[in-house]
Amino acid sequence: MSTTRGFFGAAIYADEEEEEEEESRRFAMGFDLTLQWSPWLFATFILAAIPLFLRAVLLSSKKPDPKPAYITTKTALSTELSTALPESVFFGAHPSFHESISSYFGLAQQSVIPECIVKPLTAQEVSTAIKIIKRHYDESIRDGSPHPTFAIRSGGHNYVVTAATARDGIVFDLRLLNSVELSEDRKSVTIGPGATWSAVSSVLDPLGLAVAAGRNAAVGVGGLALGGGISYFSPRVGFACDNITSYDIVLADGTLTTTTTTTSSPTADLSRALKGGSNNFGIVTSLTTTTFPAGPLWGGFLYSLGTRTTRLSSIRAMHAFIAATASTNPTSTTTYDPAASPMVCIIDINILGLTYIPLVILNLVHTDGKAWPACYDGFKALPRVFSSAKVQSITSAAREHEGLCTPGSMQFQATTTVANDLDTLMYVHATWEKYRARLGRVRGLLWEFVLQPMAVSMMQNRGGDRDGSGGGNCLGLEDQQEPLVIVLILAVWRDAADEAVVEECGRRTTEEIDAYAKARGTAHRYKYLNYCHGWQDPFAGYGERNRAFLVETSKKYDPDGFYQRARVGGYKLTDCA
Repeated sequence: MSTTRGFFGAAIYADEEEEEEEESRRFAMGFDLTLQWSPWLFATFILAAIPLFLRAVLLSSKKPDPKPAYITTKTALSTELSTALPESVFFGAHPSFHESISSYFGLAQQSVIPECIVKPLTAQEVSTAIKIIKRHYDESIRDGSPHPTFAIRSGGHNYVVTAATARDGIVFDLRLLNSVELSEDRKSVTIGPGATWSAVSSVLDPLGLAVAAGRNAAVGVGGLALGGGISYFSPRVGFACDNITSYDIVLADGTLTTTTTTTSSPTADLSRALKGGSNNFGIVTSLTTTTFPAGPLWGGFLYSLGTRTTRLSSIRAMHAFIAATASTNPTSTTTYDPAASPMVCIIDINILGLTYIPLVILNLVHTDGKAWPACYDGFKALPRVFSSAKVQSITSAAREHEGLCTPGSMQFQATTTVANDLDTLMYVHATWEKYRARLGRVRGLLWEFVLQPMAVSMMQNRGGDRDGSGGGNCLGLEDQQEPLVIVLILAVWRDAADEAVVEECGRRTTEEIDAYAKARGTAHRYKYLNYCHGWQDPFAGYGERNRAFLVETSKKYDPDGFYQRARVGGYKLTDCA
């Protein structure tokens, strides 16, 4: 085993190689002794208990739903909204209000109580509500009084508490705008922003079709698509937003308009801005995306006990997989396969505040349905105690992913992007490990980092511009010549009282990784918007030219800065008003 040295001259794990080997020997001895003692009992326990145990730990973090009686105060604005839309505006005493609040994915989001919730049934209802809010907004600006605020929610799955909530404001809950309509020629599908991706794949699976969709069945279409959107098919077709051909959107003045992505369209600039620009330009009421032939995929989750050896070996396997996709890797012995889509998840789970259970979970997918393609040889060599990998539908795979993401807990997420440099990936592990130790005994804590590849083919797709007619996206990745790695830092825990320490450790972990990568020359400016924390600025990561384009587009379609000032949820552009 060769020594790996960090950028600052310090050997990373070099002095721990003997410890790795000794731990591996101890683990192997224990494994063998257990098998000799009771092979059938051991096999039954391992095969049944590992994924069920992981889910049980996550479920134990969910607090009982007390069904609180929310008390909200009506203002002139909310009274006018309820008069104009009596079947779609709800206040604290109504069951629909409680249902909306309690259905947010995160516990912290469920504690943010708006004045009222608008659940539009049609795009015209969205238009009506925006016109009313905009008029009150304009009056407040003239009077110098506090202006109204609102937030936009599709699936409500984002971990960040400020993503789709508005304390004492108005929340647009778009989940009833959930239609899925396949075109007559079956080449495209028009989807409401409140639909979940599993609702889309459930329609398309029986027809042998797919779209560039979210990988978690419960994630909403609107939020994921407007933030870019990573799919099992991204190495082939790019981001989810890259495949969208048109949007129906309500602008700041309440106008309902349709944008198309063709460069000759007068709204091509708005379409491009929506491909990564999030909800800064209006409320999208439907989008149309291209379909493509797709049969069942092969994939699932592979579980391993997270010994240090297995953790580091899984990182090396991911590094080797990504290296095989690089355009400048003449020594690669593995053929790049754009049907392959892996994730490496390294996890420690705190059990009752007493000890940690380490796990390595691989999510391996092959969209052509091929079991164990050659590009996964490095992952195949890793020890594992359970695998759910099989040939299955896209919907089935997404629902399995959903099953490992239990709602109703406190949650943290932050992200960064780095080059596929082994020292940097090892530093990610070392920093994650350091702050895990500092988190002490946060009860019910799941502390995790995830590595995901971004292949060059994914980044250079140019926004669905495969036929030369599209306008591209605004992510700033189209000129990238080498693959990148998305690093996601995650925490899930039980008690709100532990929020400060978890947030601090999560932020420091992310910022120290950023600092190391910058010093080493392996940092990349891009940060995947759908993984960003509220203190991160994804638009700065798109590059100055793209950020300037987004600001210019915002000023063109929203000259008063309504969606920058009045919309409080999500990530903002600046200098737009």
